Amino acid sequence: MSKSLEPKQARFVEEYMLDLNATKAALRAGYSARTANKIGSQLLGKTRIREAIAQSMEARSKRTQHSADAVIRELSYIGYANMMDYMTITPTGEAFVDFSKLTREQAAAIQEITIDEAAGGAGDGRREKVQRTRFKLADKRGALELLGKHEKLFTDRLETLSEVQVKLREMSDSDLEKAIQQKMTELGYAVIKK
Repeated sequence: MSKSLEPKQARFVEEYMLDLNATKAALRAGYSARTANKIGSQLLGKTRIREAIAQSMEARSKRTQHSADAVIRELSYIGYANMMDYMTITPTGEAFVDFSKLTREQAAAIQEITIDEAAGGAGDGRREKVQRTRFKLADKRGALELLGKHEKLFTDRLETLSEVQVKLREMSDSDLEKAIQQKMTELGYAVIKK
């Protein structure tokens, strides 16, 4: 952790790492409940704090041997799983579960397997035992939503506003003034220079 942080800021970084929620982290770090939302956002806008969070995330990733790539890969196995990868279709159109060529990646998408055995058939065609295999794949939609969020396919208005606020805080007064004047000119407003 960066030594240039104040104790309360360092605590904020530790708390932020728990759930990546700036408001809750600010509260747990000892900031006022009345201003926790504002303070949390301001703290995330500070370069030193962002660097400390990045260092903490990298350290945690090394420690746990988890990486963003590994998480995305696992979500992809679930999100792109297809029932046809787990079945064989006979020439007569009957489908049956076939795990004989199951890969590790395909197995990662299976949430549940149930095997029922019972006596089956009737008359001369009666068999001793019939086995019925059922399986359920993990939540495909949930995995695809998480992948979509990662790829910024779905952005919440609040997330976008937060990103804009951070960028605005990083701009110098003169850069901010130039950006405002440029936008006003683009929109057709007269810009009065002092």
